[in-house]
Amino acid sequence: MKYGIFFLLFISLSAFAQSDIIQFPDLDAQFPGGTEKMQRWISRNVKYPSNAIEKGIQGKVFVSFIVEKNGKITTIKVERGVHSSLDAEAIRLVT
Repeated sequence: MKYGIFFLLFISLSAFAQSDIIQFPDLDAQFPGGTEKMQRWISRNVKYPSNAIEKGIQGKVFVSFIVEKNGKITTIKVERGVHSSLDAEAIRLVT
């Protein structure tokens, strides 16, 4: 059986201006190369947890985070998790 990790990046794309968070920036942050490159990078870098494979655990992990002006990702939070090992892998991929 082939396993894949499904997680959605519930992105709180925010920029900072005078130390205020901008909830709806004029320009959204994006992965270098766009969505297709991001999906390819995720599929190549995901390390599906062995305990999740053994137990047949799968699902979608919703993660939120802030993209700083310099592109650094901060304030990572699991908004809706599936299992601690899948949640941890989603966070690892975002960092």
